[in-house]
Amino acid sequence: MLYKIIFSDLDGTIGDDNYEYSSQNIAAIKLAKENGIDVVLCSGRTPISLVHVGNLMKIDATYAIGFNGGTVWDIKQNKALFAKTMPKELALEIISLIQDKTPATVGVYTKPNILVTKNWVEGKRGLYEEGITHIQVSDIIPHIEADVLKVLVIGDPKELVKMETFIKDKIKDRFTMVYTATTMLEFIPLNVNKGAGMSWLANHLGIPLPQTVGFGDNYNDMELIQTAGLGIAVANAVEPLKSAADFVTKADNNNSALAEVVDYIIQLNEKNKKRNGEHRL
Repeated sequence: MLYKIIFSDLDGTIGDDNYEYSSQNIAAIKLAKENGIDVVLCSGRTPISLVHVGNLMKIDATYAIGFNGGTVWDIKQNKALFAKTMPKELALEIISLIQDKTPATVGVYTKPNILVTKNWVEGKRGLYEEGITHIQVSDIIPHIEADVLKVLVIGDPKELVKMETFIKDKIKDRFTMVYTATTMLEFIPLNVNKGAGMSWLANHLGIPLPQTVGFGDNYNDMELIQTAGLGIAVANAVEPLKSAADFVTKADNNNSALAEVVDYIIQLNEKNKKRNGEHRL
């Protein structure tokens, strides 16, 4: 069995703490491709942002998975192959509960290319890129006219923990709530996660799950590494993710961890090729 595809998180995994991408990681993606291994970005970000990052990293990719597995994007056709949204009524309920009760930034992706925020603080990077329309408002509710892709809150970690408890007490079992960073809490459609998005795309491509690799750093990567044939955590990952992973890199996100992963997968594939060849003999 050979690993054919790496589904990798972006921020905190491939990207360093300054949201930049090393030449070693870029070279590793090219090396993976030369060895028959595709790399698909799988992130909480909008797929529009992932396409932009993919272009920066010179990833000749056909697909990207955005919104924590909620959207599988066909890059060549510039459209969603799969998308799951949060009902308008639920999004309005969440926003009405939180936007006036916190100094934190509250935002909602009403469309893949539209982010509406309240209490935005300039200087926050990594949330939107080229191609994203960012609308800053004093009241988000009038801008929610249809089902949305996700709601997010960015603020002090202690403030987010309080908000998580408050929301759980008010609204139960109708959405998924996940930390995508210590300072970011996201509300996404029920049963949406990166593992489900990866499974959908792997099935679409005809690639068995045992031949997939999942690579990440945070709580929203848990289903990704558990569903993949091989789950890998970056050195700077949260401890629960490391415990669940099959392999933990020596390098962290600031030291080209993806390059380590690609080398590791290529070596595994070579060993499997030799083992299979010996078995046939």
